[in-house]
Amino acid sequence: MPLLVLVTLLLFIAPPHRPISAEPPPGEAIVGRVCTLCHTLERVDTRRLDAKGWEALVNKMTEFGAQLSQAERRDVVAYLAATQGLQVLKAYVINEESQDVWVIDVATKRVLAKIPVGKLPHGISISPDGKRLYVTNMASDDVTVIDITTNSVIMTMGSVGRNPHESAVSPDGTFLYVTNPSSNLVSVHDMRRHSVVAVVPVGRVPHGIALSADGTRAYVANMESNEISVIDTSTNQVIATIPTQAGPHRLAATRDGKRLYVINSTSNQLSVVDLTKNQVALKVLVGHSPYDLAVGAGDTVVWVSNEGSNDIWAVDGSTGQILAVVPVGGGPHGIAITPDGKELWVVNINANTLSVVDTASRKVLATIPVGKRPHLVVITP
Repeated sequence: MPLLVLVTLLLFIAPPHRPISAEPPPGEAIVGRVCTLCHTLERVDTRRLDAKGWEALVNKMTEFGAQLSQAERRDVVAYLAATQGLQVLKAYVINEESQDVWVIDVATKRVLAKIPVGKLPHGISISPDGKRLYVTNMASDDVTVIDITTNSVIMTMGSVGRNPHESAVSPDGTFLYVTNPSSNLVSVHDMRRHSVVAVVPVGRVPHGIALSADGTRAYVANMESNEISVIDTSTNQVIATIPTQAGPHRLAATRDGKRLYVINSTSNQLSVVDLTKNQVALKVLVGHSPYDLAVGAGDTVVWVSNEGSNDIWAVDGSTGQILAVVPVGGGPHGIAITPDGKELWVVNINANTLSVVDTASRKVLATIPVGKRPHLVVITP
């Protein structure tokens, strides 16, 4: 192993992660102690009820002899509603200046919670099972790990490198990949042990990162070297470098593994990379200062947020045709699409708002106030 990489790895490994709270929710312990007197926890796992439904069931349990105080009943209902409730689609907005994550009900557009995180949060990713959020904090050089079911911070994980920007989670949730633009590295973390297992040298100023659907490749956008590093995740080594237009920033791979869409902020372009040849197959001029993208119908419609022109564009990723231009709020940054493909959620960093766009009519349905300088948004899978 080269000396520089070895020294860097030791620097990454040195600081331990910092647990915030190892205490489980009070309701969890009560469920384990009381409910299992009559039946197994598997029976609880099969139920999906809202808070009122769980309250009625817990009250019925007490009528049959379960020994629960009023306070314990409330704790049990809160725990079961959070972990075994009816599925609610949620959006998570990371706000850099207010240093928090806002949780929003996608159906009602109502803010459900505000979760404090580290200093200057910049990136946010969600585990494939929809149970964990990972927030990269640039100024505190750490990652905040959030339990989605309870909207609570599980731990703050150090050893992630200098100035962590973006992250991506492996399909099985085992590994977290973090870009570090100040050191031109990607750090790889085993999330079972919450420890770094590798550091991968890439291009200059790595920013966005995306994984292939099968998790065998990690694609890293290097903003200053104008290229994409392709990492083999089985060896954690760069196996290819793909030149792009100036300023590759955010990127996304199609589910079939054939194309990679890349936002080039400096050159105002969308690059379409043919992954069978590892080369740019199509270049599309988009709006001013494009920032993020979301892949829609059939993996061919690409939605691009343009911070400088205050709009989002729909682009046909196969032909480069511009399908629509939708004006939104001031400084559209992060963009996410709902699992059914019907809505786009776009955060506007200069207006401190979030615009919800109907993908069929291509019109703004709602504008939601959020925190200070919202940066990115993700939606539960």
